[in-house]
Amino acid sequence: MSRLGDYFDDRIGFRRRTREMLEHPIAGSPSWARSMGFTLLFLLCAETVTGVALMTTYAPSIEAAWASVHFTTYIAPHGWLLRGLHRFSGEAMLVLACAHVAMLAMGEAHRRPREVGYVAALLAVGVIAAACVTGAVLPWDQQGYWARRVELGITAMGPGGSAIVRLVQGGSELGQLALTRMYALHVIVLPLVCAGLFRLRRRSEWTFGDKISARHNTGYESYYPRQLARDLALAMSVTLLVGWMTYKVHGAPLDAPADPSSDYTARPEWYFMWLYELRRRMPAPLEFWGTLGVPGALFVLFGALPWVDKRPHGVSRIGVVLVLVSFATIGPLGYMAMDRDAHDAKYAKAHQVAAKRARIAVDLAMHGVPPGGPLVMLRDDPDLRGEALFVQHCASCHVLGELGDKKKATAPLLDGWGQEAWIRAMLHDPDGDDRFGRTPYKEQMPSMDVPPKDNTGDFKPMSTEDMTAVAKFLSSQGDDATLTSVGENVVKDRCTVCHLFKGEGDDNAQGLAPELAGYGSFDWIRAQIGDPSSKATYRENALDPKMKHHMPRFAGEIPASDIDVLARWVKRRVRT
Repeated sequence: MSRLGDYFDDRIGFRRRTREMLEHPIAGSPSWARSMGFTLLFLLCAETVTGVALMTTYAPSIEAAWASVHFTTYIAPHGWLLRGLHRFSGEAMLVLACAHVAMLAMGEAHRRPREVGYVAALLAVGVIAAACVTGAVLPWDQQGYWARRVELGITAMGPGGSAIVRLVQGGSELGQLALTRMYALHVIVLPLVCAGLFRLRRRSEWTFGDKISARHNTGYESYYPRQLARDLALAMSVTLLVGWMTYKVHGAPLDAPADPSSDYTARPEWYFMWLYELRRRMPAPLEFWGTLGVPGALFVLFGALPWVDKRPHGVSRIGVVLVLVSFATIGPLGYMAMDRDAHDAKYAKAHQVAAKRARIAVDLAMHGVPPGGPLVMLRDDPDLRGEALFVQHCASCHVLGELGDKKKATAPLLDGWGQEAWIRAMLHDPDGDDRFGRTPYKEQMPSMDVPPKDNTGDFKPMSTEDMTAVAKFLSSQGDDATLTSVGENVVKDRCTVCHLFKGEGDDNAQGLAPELAGYGSFDWIRAQIGDPSSKATYRENALDPKMKHHMPRFAGEIPASDIDVLARWVKRRVRT
């Protein structure tokens, strides 16, 4: 090993350079604050190593990006660990860089002749934040996609914002060109810029260390061993913390594939939540200036500190005030945003829906993602597709499970629809809020066992046995021969005065009550969704303009295949 060392020392002088680094004088005594720079450099190296490893499985295209990240996270051996270390190391860099700049601003390190190094450290904060933002979009999942949509939308509101957005996106939409540009920024441009700023910062500090030490008569000592020991201790501590966070959450999360046509409740990453709260509190005309103007102003104030602070040495009072104001603004705003989300029932519900979609997407992808991409995979899944169609076309009027809003519903509750208990309740109280009470059919169907208010004495209540038989017959459609015969006879005797049964009935020719043959079957549900005015369901008067808030005809509005999927999904869900 000695001879090998002699060889490399002769060729590149590594022993001399190593000795210069270890024996380099540092101003004053060793400190933990000075170790932050070394730890940031260490984390940058960790980001580079893990990033290069992730690049071996990542495909930067909107059709394959999500699938490649899914492969890394759930299939590749220890891929989740690699993604988690990369993700949390980047966030640790951002936090540590902010703390480092805060300490430089409050101390003397921003004053001449080290102002260039201070500005380099300040710029590094922006570069690291940009790296976190560009990295978050690379999985091309819902969270990364919609958060970028919101950010770009805010940017477009400012002066020259439209040109900036088009430059980032490569067009009018956030698509393939945007992903390609952000990928290039994340893996090439930003790491090189960050490394250059770190180098500039360290060179500035080491160049003027002796001068500062002599100026204040504090003396100096070698970097090795005490300062090096602190550097290594802090770097290892941060690494252990990153590893613990990765293990605790089992790597970085992966949301459902990005879907531009979906309705997603976007939130920024946790380190930008304070900006989200600030934006929420700003009136619409000031939204841009509140969201980007405030952090921009703070950045300018911190950058101007070396030229504003005229004190020759000692603690910077201006720097202390600036840091305290920044933390007093960022901390409470971030807490308020997270606390509001924690107590927002609507957001919690939307988050649960998004989390469920993400779980389904992850499970489906374990069996392979089709060449068309993960969205094709999701669209081909009947359960997920059926729920999405219901939310898009039906939940504004109906309620089924957790889908829909009971306070705004204008159509019957579908939980248990067509089942024995539901039909039995309909026969007793058809105008209940869960049935016809909020629909155009209110007061159109009489109760079968409660006399009407204007009863003239000719009302004949249906017996409990007959109501049970009808409910069983309509819900089972022949599961029990004995009950079927009894229930069918009651239907023909009492219900066909208004209803049709196998095309016969409606003695009063009202054309309002639905066909009861096949009631609740897939064919009946499909016919009702496609055209409620067909003879198979509610017939010709169902779409009469006088019937306000009536159910619309979806045939011709959505593909027939979607109607099939929705009908099968509804039939299955109402029975659960």
